Amino acid sequence: KIDHINEESIKIKKLNANFDKLSIISRDQSSSISGLKGVLAANNNSINVNIDSDFTKVKFDKLYTDEKIFSKLTGELELNYDKLLINNLKIIFDGISLTSNGNILINEDPPYIDLNLTLDESNIEYFSTLIPDKTNPELYKWLNNSLLGGKILSADITYQGYARDFLLDNSKSNFKAIFNVSGVNLDYDKNWPPIDNLTAEIIIENDDLLANISSGYIFNAEIDNTSVTIKNLS
Repeated sequence: KIDHINEESIKIKKLNANFDKLSIISRDQSSSISGLKGVLAANNNSINVNIDSDFTKVKFDKLYTDEKIFSKLTGELELNYDKLLINNLKIIFDGISLTSNGNILINEDPPYIDLNLTLDESNIEYFSTLIPDKTNPELYKWLNNSLLGGKILSADITYQGYARDFLLDNSKSNFKAIFNVSGVNLDYDKNWPPIDNLTAEIIIENDDLLANISSGYIFNAEIDNTSVTIKNLS
């Protein structure tokens, strides 16, 4: 019989566990992730999580209207006292394949994010699903309506800033994305003709866009070695 347990005398020095169909929900219920599978290892200093999930649902109500469903989620997370480290977190969803590396300072309020995303060959029409439609609805709408068809051959995306500022108008965060695209139809402005079958390097830096065009067509006229700059996308 145990009459009393002194909680201070109980210390878990090491823990290893397998998990399946794990769900995590934030305190304010605005964010959640469910369907996680993997291995957890914890000690006095940190928690390491190796994820290998086939069907994961993710909700970020403050950033996105719709829930995201990842058909594949693999990688490693390490949580210590003040930082979440993200190592080769690979995500496949909606025709997009990407790998994430970086860290999130969780002792900041709100958390400070320093992330790099690398995209493999992906369908460009799904790219707008990465952009938070709640924090910058105009940029989301422009990308959704302007980048039509074609492929992202490769891309590199970086974000440095607080979570609440992610692609928010007039934020102090730093967002940059560099895409190499092929066979894209770019309908960039209602007052200008679209560019069809575009092969180019597209650079989005915060609220501006630069397209270094290798080849494309405007009204069946071929164009090459030219640039298009669009300021204030939002």
